[in-house]
Amino acid sequence: MKSIILLIFTIISISATAQEIEVKILNDIFVELIGEEHYLKPIAPPPPPIPSDSIIKINPTFWTKEKIKEFTELSIKYDSIKRNREVDNRQLLVFIREKLENNTAELKGNWKNIIEFDSSFTKLDFINFLEYKSQNIDLVKLKNVGRFELHRYSDSKLFSTTDRMKTIGQVILSRIYMNHQKNKGFFFYNFLFDPNHSDISVVFIEERNGKWVILKKEGIRIS
Repeated sequence: MKSIILLIFTIISISATAQEIEVKILNDIFVELIGEEHYLKPIAPPPPPIPSDSIIKINPTFWTKEKIKEFTELSIKYDSIKRNREVDNRQLLVFIREKLENNTAELKGNWKNIIEFDSSFTKLDFINFLEYKSQNIDLVKLKNVGRFELHRYSDSKLFSTTDRMKTIGQVILSRIYMNHQKNKGFFFYNFLFDPNHSDISVVFIEERNGKWVILKKEGIRIS
């Protein structure tokens, strides 16, 4: 009986420790993950770039000197607008799922590319990762979120973008998978910019001087 109780407490302790580590990581990288560009008012897409000389030669009737000058001026004007974007003072809402999922499908589909990018992970690690359980996360513990206001994923239908608030998107995060040294990791980041479209990425992270930073965010697919 004592051994069973000890085992239960051990499991709870391990789970609590894992949650604390993942909360610490998310607090360190959250603003960078979502992106401070959302602090600024949106602007129109940039003008198309001027193509290479070989492309210009294929279609000289379109790419005249006047046309190239026009596109160059548009590009300069756009750069100026981008540098001087106004701050968006609306409430910035992010809806996040309160559970870090063990994304076994993405683990199985991307393990080779992940090992190629970071050799501190091995194939055996991924076999172990497949056994992870999903982990609940308390949004109240995510405090270093900048200007973003966190809400439950399920509450997204209760809000809409207005002149006082802006819905940034919905976020689904996987468990954070660590190497043996516990100084590097990765996770899967699903950002839904509207209910029907999402951008799924694998995010590589590293601990530097006690703080976690994003090394690379690599797109997997857009749906």
